[in-house]
Amino acid sequence: MKISILMPTRGRPNWVQRFLDSVVETAKEPESIETILFIDDDDIQSHLIEHPSANVVKLIQPRKTLGEMYKYCFEMSNGSIIMLSGDDFVFRTSGWDDVVTALFRCFSDAILLVYGNDLNQGPRVCTAPFVSRRMCEILGAPCPPEYTGEFIDAHIFDIFQKIKASGYDRIRYIDDIIIEHMHHVVGKAPFDETYANRTPTAWSRELYYRLEGVRQEQARILLTHLQNSCGGPNSSG
Repeated sequence: MKISILMPTRGRPNWVQRFLDSVVETAKEPESIETILFIDDDDIQSHLIEHPSANVVKLIQPRKTLGEMYKYCFEMSNGSIIMLSGDDFVFRTSGWDDVVTALFRCFSDAILLVYGNDLNQGPRVCTAPFVSRRMCEILGAPCPPEYTGEFIDAHIFDIFQKIKASGYDRIRYIDDIIIEHMHHVVGKAPFDETYANRTPTAWSRELYYRLEGVRQEQARILLTHLQNSCGGPNSSG
């Protein structure tokens, strides 16, 4: 199964190189992984990003919301498993891709959320979620385009929590797969312009709460898909 990593980035070419190095160094089958970069058209330094061993696709466009960037990256991807990532993550565990793909193979209906240990939030939030291409197609996009920076992970996690409350536990947290979040709030990176533009604000929190109805509807759509599939609650289908 091919994995597509969706990664909007701005002004951090060295961080992206670090991430790509970690993919190649830790994945069991790095040739089955592609990283789709969304790069702002005025971010000239990032236009030059290349990697000798990683499969990289660069999408250069005028700046958009983070939700829109994930949508554009998704449309350029072709993996059956989709990871929503930031450029401040680093894979630390060898063979993580083998574990992730094995989990998705267990569910023929393709509705599953997988995430690892970011060494900060742990199981509380899926900061770097893996979902299926099928799920994104059913919902129309990996996440709503309105999100400007924060709460996309919380949005996805809440959908799966709602599904779980209806009897389908499709959340798989893998504590021993480390995908370290090199975030400034835990002292692992400097606070830069990109962080400043994505820092949670009262407006972004209000947007998350305002999209509660969207999450309820998306959970309903996925539940209908699950109920119409051959498998029952929590089965592999």
